[in-house]
Amino acid sequence: MVLAIPRWDLEPDEWGERLDKYGFVDIEHQVIAPPAATDSAQPTILMRAVRPEE
Repeated sequence: MVLAIPRWDLEPDEWGERLDKYGFVDIEHQVIAPPAATDSAQPTILMRAVRPEE
């Protein structure tokens, strides 16, 4: 079951929990700050996970 949310704006730990729940391993994340010259305060979150062979 996938919960409906209005926007996929989750914290890295929340993404990690979801990936773990669906069987992914080696979950990593990197938070990249927005460029200083922009008005955006939202960082970019890069997630990496591996789905093991079954």
